[in-house]
Amino acid sequence: ADAIVAAVDAGVQIINVSQAGGDNDALKAAVAYALSKNVIVVASSGNAGNSGPRYPAAYPGVISVGMTTSADSAHASSEQGVGVVVTVAAPGDAILGLLPSDPKLAASQTSKVFLASTQQWNPELGTSFAAPLVTGVVALMLQKAKADGVKLTPAEVTRRLQVTADPPPGAVPDAQLGYGIVNPMRAVFGPFPETAATPTPRPSASAGL
Repeated sequence: ADAIVAAVDAGVQIINVSQAGGDNDALKAAVAYALSKNVIVVASSGNAGNSGPRYPAAYPGVISVGMTTSADSAHASSEQGVGVVVTVAAPGDAILGLLPSDPKLAASQTSKVFLASTQQWNPELGTSFAAPLVTGVVALMLQKAKADGVKLTPAEVTRRLQVTADPPPGAVPDAQLGYGIVNPMRAVFGPFPETAATPTPRPSASAGL
């Protein structure tokens, strides 16, 4: 919560939160503060499957990101359930990244040996890796809008992501993919339909499911 407030006060335009936890008054207030300043908040929806809402992704106004497999289908562990509202999804399976370095080894080895022994590629899994992909797309959207003399609000960015996403095979919003997989080209350059996609009503479920 403190980091979100500090980022807003520093003048950022977008905040990525690759964390998913419980509801918290301070976190909720920090997100509301960011949105009140037209700062866009993107968050990972969570990786616990059908366990219900995770925060800050579940707060109103936050762009909640689910994850897909390499086959562009919903990953089984991508969050869903009562209270989960996913905006869009992005790849989150087998995302290649570098493992952290060991600073103790750095002090005892030459840089060449250190890099060879500690900098290793590792496939990662999670909505924490999907969310930054959407955040990067949002940055490009804001850059393009600025060049066009347009200032997008968080709600307008969310709408554009929804109406330009590659839709899921079934009804929208999908429980895990929201309005579909983010489409960077369309999200940045359009065209943007005048009205957002109309959600298909889903059967209600009890909180115990």
